[in-house]
Amino acid sequence: MIIFNWTVPIIIACSFLTSPIGFQYESESHFCTLTSKVFHTSFTLMVVAFVIPVNIIIVLYVLILKHTTHTNRVQPSTITRKNNKRNLKVYRNILMLLGIVLIGGTPYLLCILINKFSATPWPLYSMAVLFITMAAIVESVTIFLTNKDVKRIVYAKINVFQAEKTQTFTIETTMKTMTNHNQLKKRQTITINA
Repeated sequence: MIIFNWTVPIIIACSFLTSPIGFQYESESHFCTLTSKVFHTSFTLMVVAFVIPVNIIIVLYVLILKHTTHTNRVQPSTITRKNNKRNLKVYRNILMLLGIVLIGGTPYLLCILINKFSATPWPLYSMAVLFITMAAIVESVTIFLTNKDVKRIVYAKINVFQAEKTQTFTIETTMKTMTNHNQLKKRQTITINA
């Protein structure tokens, strides 16, 4: 599976490099890129980079939804409440990522479809590049903000570089002995690195 995941993108990318109509300079976007003016090249790119990921996300969303609704019918309600909370977070995260991908890829898809029938206006090329770039940035930030483990690791790394501050607290605890119910006070000093 790992070999397949590496070889297929390499083969697709190399096929565009060897194609005389693959990479071209677009004066509208000022990039040397897979042009949206050649329909079969741009459509192949759009299918690989946009249509397939969106459909995979939708299929996974439906499978998770189907599994959780089936689980809700089988398990008792006490366990279901905990699972429903977790499932709502998963649904929210999937929908956010799906929305970001859809917003990022739609202008380029419009460029491809408009170029099939007539010339695309140059501002749409700039918008397509901007939307793809911004969607990648927003998706990375969203994944970071929705993953507690990643946030914890990054925050721990950031705190390593800060100067250590030492705070001392005195805690008094009251202990009762079982035999004579006398109260003994115990002082304890705790040092915390913050």
